[in-house]
Amino acid sequence: MTAFQTILVAIDRSTFARVVLDHAAHFARAFDADLVILHVAEIPPVLPIPEEGALGRDPWFDARAMRETAREEIIGRIAETSVSALCPEVILRSGLPGEEIALEAKERGADLVIIGTHGRSGLSRFLLGSVAEKVGIDAPCPVLTVRGDDKSEAPIDPPRRILIPVDLSPRSLDALPAALEVAKRFGAETALLAVLEDPLQHPEIVWQERAGITPEEVKAHCAAETRRILRTELEARGLASPLPRLEIGYGPPARTIVERASAEGYDLIALASRGRGSWVGTILGSVARGVVRSAPCPVLTLR
Repeated sequence: MTAFQTILVAIDRSTFARVVLDHAAHFARAFDADLVILHVAEIPPVLPIPEEGALGRDPWFDARAMRETAREEIIGRIAETSVSALCPEVILRSGLPGEEIALEAKERGADLVIIGTHGRSGLSRFLLGSVAEKVGIDAPCPVLTVRGDDKSEAPIDPPRRILIPVDLSPRSLDALPAALEVAKRFGAETALLAVLEDPLQHPEIVWQERAGITPEEVKAHCAAETRRILRTELEARGLASPLPRLEIGYGPPARTIVERASAEGYDLIALASRGRGSWVGTILGSVARGVVRSAPCPVLTLR
């Protein structure tokens, strides 16, 4: 059973931070978790030599002033949201954002990291690239990624419809208990989406070629076989009561997941960060990375 007891929330100084904080407040309340708000100030590791005529200027004082200004802005952002009622701890670190976020998560024993993928400075410049991937690789826990921009409106409602993509691999199926526990905590409607990029090549699907078979018959057989496998796996894990809705998708996994979430109005995608085929790779694999970059809603990547 998933229990997010300590949630680390990495934010920048943009107005979009309010949206990230709203999501953090919902998860903290649902799991009765402690919140730690982290801002990483990208202060150069080697401070510049003062310019001529500014010999009396203390570069370390400037660094301290930057940290204090950042802290005041972060506290101001927190005060604008409902997360302030949860009395979060506020931490300011300096250095490379991806490394510092992962390090803080490890030092704190965080059970969940929440990050935003847009803003105006520092952390946010790289979140869709190296920072998000660095956190995904190095963080010792699940990561909730929230996309948006400075025009995003707060407050944000808690998730009510959750899409859980699976690919029938053990790693993907092992993430199901955590995803379903999140849905339970929020009282959310859930659907499992099995994406078959090439149904006839899937190793778990038993198929015998027959002459004259139609594409519709192929899909019908694969859908039935996939549902049978999923039901068996859910029962083996004690997750079949009640049985989640099972859906089948065909095509490139990341695109199929994003299109289904968009078309049916899901407000959270929860998926394993590793699986088979195109899901295999670094901890934030190609499918998870593609979903995070294009999803119309937050994405929870599970270990």
